[in-house]
Amino acid sequence: MMKRLRRLVFRVPLLAVALSAFACLSLPAWQVESPASSEKIQGWINDLSARRFIVREEARLQLVSQGPVVIPRLVEAIGTQNVEGTARSIFVLQELASSNDLAIEAESREALGTLAQQAGTTVGRKATRALVILDERREERSILALRALGASIGSEYIVIGTEAQQMMTARINDQWQGTLADLQRLKWIRSIDHLALEGDKVTDAWMQHVTPMEGLRSLELKRTRITSSGAGQLKDHPGLMSLDIKYCPLNDDVMSQLATISSLRFLKLYGTQVTVESAALFAEQQMTVEVDHRLGAFLGVACPRAPEPCFVNSVQSDTAAERAGIRAGDLIIEFDDEIVRSFDDLKRLISRHKSGDKTTLVMIRPGIPQSLTVQKTEQLKFNLQLKKHALGLEITGLEMKSPWYARGLRQGDVINVFGNQSVLDAKMMEDEFKMAGENEKLNITLYRKPDKKKADVTFGEWK
Repeated sequence: MMKRLRRLVFRVPLLAVALSAFACLSLPAWQVESPASSEKIQGWINDLSARRFIVREEARLQLVSQGPVVIPRLVEAIGTQNVEGTARSIFVLQELASSNDLAIEAESREALGTLAQQAGTTVGRKATRALVILDERREERSILALRALGASIGSEYIVIGTEAQQMMTARINDQWQGTLADLQRLKWIRSIDHLALEGDKVTDAWMQHVTPMEGLRSLELKRTRITSSGAGQLKDHPGLMSLDIKYCPLNDDVMSQLATISSLRFLKLYGTQVTVESAALFAEQQMTVEVDHRLGAFLGVACPRAPEPCFVNSVQSDTAAERAGIRAGDLIIEFDDEIVRSFDDLKRLISRHKSGDKTTLVMIRPGIPQSLTVQKTEQLKFNLQLKKHALGLEITGLEMKSPWYARGLRQGDVINVFGNQSVLDAKMMEDEFKMAGENEKLNITLYRKPDKKKADVTFGEWK
């Protein structure tokens, strides 16, 4: 299924030039230059069962040209026609349902849906097959139309929880040029897994076209005007697994509605009006949902997962972290005068802040790690004076005549690895020393007088 959908999405651009004029915008209501009389329409319907092909074909063309007025007449007459007439009547409905006029399309499809309910009959089978064909065509046309109106549709990697998953994604932002009615095309693209809506154009009224997307697994709302009333329309959605809401005016009222989404597993609320207490209560009551609630501040660093120390792996450009002078390789050890032991600690502390808030963090800039080797001899005693440091153990006292000094250790150095072990405390290092054999070489990794720095941070928003 996924392969077919990818072929569908990537085949669409090749058709864009030829079909864009047809699919870009909803056309006005069906225009008939010379509306036929009721008698003529009935005559054409009867001719669909004629023996001569040219008569049947002329009748089909005339009925299609009359537009939606023939739909109820076809449905009424279809039970009285022969096999050929039945097939052509359904084909006329199928052609009308291929109209770019959304109202005509809906009326024609409703008629075919009614006929498809005649299970076990020729009419029911042909109508069902027509709907399958129409679904495929409508998906292609919907992709073309939405792209022409400013939407982006394609395969992307989307982070759900902690894992990146490849998903068929539709993104609509301030480049959108369509109407509210055009958004109903979203539900016809059954391959969409992830929908991202961003910008002031997105209002509560848009949600009426989001909730029918039964295949939707992930929804992202960013800087929209959607309120609790709008988001509440998602209640009882059958498949939504991840909901990511940033900087939208939702309040605590929405939480009871979100609790009805039984498939929900991940909920992000950044920069909303939902209170910490309400988010905590939701997490307590909905134990299958991982709730990430933050007031909206964004720093812009990536660090290893807990329980690893909070080393900065990377810094995003044009963020609070970059403006504060934080660099990759720095170790964040304090934030808001509280100790930071892991990235989880840092995220928890940041979550208390809003965009624009100011604070100070403390970090260590280790520099380049150095390696040296010390051989254990009778003269080498474990007489180093050490104290705990965020990077390991700091040497606070060292005799200049000792073999340690001769091998390159200096006061102020921070030992990170001794032997083959990361050092966490002095006793661990001493035990490692005692277990080493006579004349055994001990490898040491250290940082030479790492800098301790303060950084003043003014938080930005999540991008």
